Parts: sequence; structure tokens; C-alpha cells
Amino acid sequence: RKNEVHIESVVVQTVTLAGLGFAVSFDKGEQIEAEIMWKFDPDRLAAILDRAGFAMTQRWIEPVLTYGLYLLRRK
Repeated sequence: RKNEVHIESVVVQTVTLAGLGFAVSFDKGEQIEAEIMWKFDPDRLAAILDRAGFAMTQRWIEPVLTYGLYLLRRK
């Protein structure tokens, strides 16, 4: 299963992530993908990510609904 969340800028703006030393500008109506959720077995996902050049830095699994949040890094 897949669930996507998009955020749309309602004005022309620049967003600054000071802690990362990064800024990005958006036009009015421009969208970004804020979240993409897929259902995966955590071990199967780790193998897929490994083949794609990523590693799991940390993961948090919600025990009742079995949703997970994964922090990834490029190898």
C-alpha cells in the first residue's frame, strides 16, 4: 500500500533551514512531496535500500499498527 502527502506553496517564498545551511525557493502553486508511505517488511526494506546504495541509520516501529519511520543515509 502507498500513501503520499504533498505540500503546496500558496505564495512565492524562500524557506531556510538554518541548521543545515540550506535555503530553497518556491513559486506560488509549486508542490513538494513531503511524505511517501509504503508498507514493507523492515528486513526486506533494508535489503532493497542496500542494493540502491542506502543504509538505515535508525528506525522506529509503531508496535500496534506496525508503521515505521526510517532515517536513511547514502553509502
